[in-house]
Amino acid sequence: IEQFKEIKYFESLDGLRALAVLMVISWHYGGADAHGLTGWLGVHVFFVLSGFLITTLLLRENDSHGSISLRNFYVRRIFRIMPVYYVVFALVIWKTHAIGGDDWISLKRAIPFYATFFNESPATGWAPWKLTWTMGIEWKFYMAWPLLTFVIARTASARILVVAALILAIAAAWSTRNLFYPYTYSVLVQGGVLGLIMNSRRGFTLFANLTRPAVSVVVMLAFIGIQTQISKVALTLGDINLQNLYGLAVVVLIPAILGNGLPQRILSSAPFVFIGRRSFSLYLVQELAWQAVQRWTPWVGVHGWAAMGATTVVGLGMAAVLFRKVGRPRIAFGRR
Repeated sequence: IEQFKEIKYFESLDGLRALAVLMVISWHYGGADAHGLTGWLGVHVFFVLSGFLITTLLLRENDSHGSISLRNFYVRRIFRIMPVYYVVFALVIWKTHAIGGDDWISLKRAIPFYATFFNESPATGWAPWKLTWTMGIEWKFYMAWPLLTFVIARTASARILVVAALILAIAAAWSTRNLFYPYTYSVLVQGGVLGLIMNSRRGFTLFANLTRPAVSVVVMLAFIGIQTQISKVALTLGDINLQNLYGLAVVVLIPAILGNGLPQRILSSAPFVFIGRRSFSLYLVQELAWQAVQRWTPWVGVHGWAAMGATTVVGLGMAAVLFRKVGRPRIAFGRR
């Protein structure tokens, strides 16, 4: 556990982010041929990672200083997310207004919800940029989770009670398809619980064997196997149960790629880390990138491998500019 706590930057988790955003793009623009990749579950990789990382960082701050600063946490989150988000949002508004028609009418109705991080609201319908529904979910989790697990619950036993209460509340509303998507929050809580467990000496031993090089390879291969069979499993379990079981699979995968095995080395390689660090911007601009591809290279088709590849390349170029000019400077400012 000492080695785990000494890691300041989890490069392999950036690599996992890269895989997640590529999965999402494949689902949106890869067409029927790419749907076998079940890339729609990529957002749940992001959810588990978010829960795990913010919990781990808060626990380390608590261990170092004896408490956490909610103010500092929220300031860092604001400057990590909002500058890039609102820049892309402004571009989406400008582009959709220029096109006009039904897209602009539906986006006008959705603007107040997108502007206030209620992207998941049914009131937005299928307005352009609806793919950012995940931002509404994550932002509410960021607001509530630190308050519940570090301010209201100040000890390990109290945190267990809070997590148990959350799980019961989510279970009670499991099948409710309302404004807050309770079944999706359970995936975020899974990541948070993993962070709580791995940052205690006794809990870390539960996952320690997964970090062994040989075991990590087995875990990665098993995860790939699960990924290829998801469309069949979904018919039996249904989407809601599947999402949460998939989240548990990601929970097992994360410790495996934090070790020193082959999966960690692959996901920590320069290409994966490059995409992973820009994955947030790439996720936000993917729709704009696809529109640019359709305008300037219509021969690639509307959907399919060519459209997906072109969208990824164009989107990554846009994301790189956003990361360099907006994201990274504002993140540094938020930390200060």
